[in-house]
Amino acid sequence: MAQPCMSQFEPLPVDAVVYRAILRKQWINEDTGRVKADAYFLRVDEPGISVNLASVCSPEQCSAIP
Repeated sequence: MAQPCMSQFEPLPVDAVVYRAILRKQWINEDTGRVKADAYFLRVDEPGISVNLASVCSPEQCSAIP
């Protein structure tokens, strides 16, 4: 399946709230329980990061998306 080109998406407004699935335990700070910035870094082999917009779905709805 072809990956979408980043130019196909409009930039998000600076005040946009997004949800990101946390797939790796090391993305969570064990002391604070907060998500580390590592979860949002663009990796070399990825064209972008997957996020869900808070304006479109609740955290519960987003967690149910496969």
